[in-house]
Amino acid sequence: MAKGLSLRDLAHIADIDHSTIHRIEKGIANPMLTMIITLANALEVDPAEMLAPFRGKK
Repeated sequence: MAKGLSLRDLAHIADIDHSTIHRIEKGIANPMLTMIITLANALEVDPAEMLAPFRGKK
């Protein structure tokens, strides 16, 4: 899923504050589905691809 983007680049493309992305990346914040879709669109991946590592986890 890596696109070679910096956190700030991704924040700019997704129009999301970089501190929000940082908190999500560190596990401090849990993104809503709309945020996952926004980030997936910015990364040009299917949102399901971003959620795949969490399938079956509680």
